[in-house]
Amino acid sequence: MCDHGYLNPAWEPFEGQAPRRPLGAKRETRGPLIRTQSPRWRRFSGDASVVSSEALRGVRRMEERGMRGACDGGSAQGGQCQYYKSKSDYVKEPISETALNGLISRLTDEQAPSAYIIFMAYGGIIDRIPEDVTPFPHRAGNLYKIHYTVKWQEQDNVNSQRYIDWTRRSYRYMTPFVSKFPREAYVNYRDLDIGSNNVNHTSYAHARIWGRKYFKNYFDRLVQVKTEIDPKNFFRHEQSIPPFP
Repeated sequence: MCDHGYLNPAWEPFEGQAPRRPLGAKRETRGPLIRTQSPRWRRFSGDASVVSSEALRGVRRMEERGMRGACDGGSAQGGQCQYYKSKSDYVKEPISETALNGLISRLTDEQAPSAYIIFMAYGGIIDRIPEDVTPFPHRAGNLYKIHYTVKWQEQDNVNSQRYIDWTRRSYRYMTPFVSKFPREAYVNYRDLDIGSNNVNHTSYAHARIWGRKYFKNYFDRLVQVKTEIDPKNFFRHEQSIPPFP
């Protein structure tokens, strides 16, 4: 099946799944990458038999379209700049129908016409791997992850604060129903609301505020690695892991 709109017969594991091959090992790609939702990014030039299955019925040959320009703070799609704000949560206990209805009702909010909420189920092999074995610690005990996102086009950037506020309100509403101490977050949806480094400076005490949310107790091990590999903190960003002083 396709994940996030793509088919890759030789896909790599992601988001905490057990690795199938050693890191850096060569892999054999048995077919082309196909985007099944929109002909904007990928070009399909493989055998037509690849898309003859029922699951991919209707997929057609795609024209290659390059990006016509760079975006400042956004991503380019179809030659236009698109912006977004994302936040995340982990759920460990079932949420009542009343609470879920309250969350879902926010999708009809006129303040964020391009908002969506994704529930990503956890379990299976993810649960079998101890949380201290890899930097991805969100394993046994999580029912699913919630992804709150709102998107807008460049021409609508004047309303960006209104859209960002929608994600923050939805996130606040869910406070009683999600993980606590810390309120966990998925690092790939970098959320500066939960904290950020100062310009050209960070500290362990400051970074652990969001570091614990992303990595839980593994954060300290990542700080040790950072201290050994990059003690002068050359590689850094708003939420990069700091070295020990």
